[in-house]
Amino acid sequence: MRRLLKNVSLGVTVFVMAISLTGCFGSNVKYQTNPIDDILENSVARLEISIDWEKFGSSNEVKGMAFSDGSDVTHVGVRLEYPSESAAYMQSVARDPAKSQRIITMEVSPVKTTKANLYLLAVEHNHDKDWTRNRARYLGVYGPFVLQDKNVRSIEMDEIRWVEACWRVSPGDESLIYVSDPYRPEIGEEIGWNQSFVGIDGTANIGANIEYRGERWRKFYDVDFGGGRGHGPYVDGQKFNLPLRNGGYLIEQQAGS
Repeated sequence: MRRLLKNVSLGVTVFVMAISLTGCFGSNVKYQTNPIDDILENSVARLEISIDWEKFGSSNEVKGMAFSDGSDVTHVGVRLEYPSESAAYMQSVARDPAKSQRIITMEVSPVKTTKANLYLLAVEHNHDKDWTRNRARYLGVYGPFVLQDKNVRSIEMDEIRWVEACWRVSPGDESLIYVSDPYRPEIGEEIGWNQSFVGIDGTANIGANIEYRGERWRKFYDVDFGGGRGHGPYVDGQKFNLPLRNGGYLIEQQAGS
């Protein structure tokens, strides 16, 4: 399916208390800023994700990856999905120069009979008015895992699998590109635009995931975003409760591709 994505608006209203919305991921999407103990009545599981800002700018390997240039990461958004329940929870945090670490706390409904997936997006967000100057830097995944009722699950950065946000051109065919996409890992998986976290500002057809050098990449073909017709691949920050309200976080081209 071919889609025109020009000057995309990705606005969303964030509420302090969790609410249900009809959205692109089924019928239950919940936004949280400050979790409240009784927000989900008596049945609550707590998820605590540790974000160590200094690790983004270090050469230390995290899950086999060295953050080459992470000092410019300003925000991290997280998205917890229960695929079988068509439910998602989202929250984000901003970097505080006075603190080297932040804990993202989410209180969610435990589902004992199914597994959850956690997705993360680390971005450089310095421009509210000009979305084309913001960047997606790192994409993270954790899971699948089970959240038990009234339990606390702590996740450290070292436990998350991170990949650099980048895209590359297919040799000999500039209309075919591949964008890093660990979020939907099934090889050969065909999905619609509304299911993908990765999009194109321009025109393109969305294809299946492939594996290349041990990583997952989303294929886009018949791509055209040159000559002012668009800005290229981006990650939809709305799906991670990130602050950008107009456009996505652009992904930079892989060096040498």
